[in-house]
Amino acid sequence: MVIEGRVSSKLQITIPARVRDALGIQPGDTIRYELERGSVRLTVVRPEIDDVLDAVWAKHDLSDLADELGDNAVAYVQELRGWGEPDDQH
Repeated sequence: MVIEGRVSSKLQITIPARVRDALGIQPGDTIRYELERGSVRLTVVRPEIDDVLDAVWAKHDLSDLADELGDNAVAYVQELRGWGEPDDQH
């Protein structure tokens, strides 16, 4: 699929709706541009889960939850959701 757009007088572009929808781009997302032989590849930078968890821990005091979870957060969530052992989920 080829989609064209125009560059504004401020050298800005609008990502076409079909591209935004296909890539799941939302306001505030980070976009990576990779230049290669006269072309550019646009990708959405998705945060790693560890980065998201670190941000949550930094913003909220979750020390009580950390004490309750111990070192096994996965088992805790499985217990809350009524799941069996990790292999029994599917």
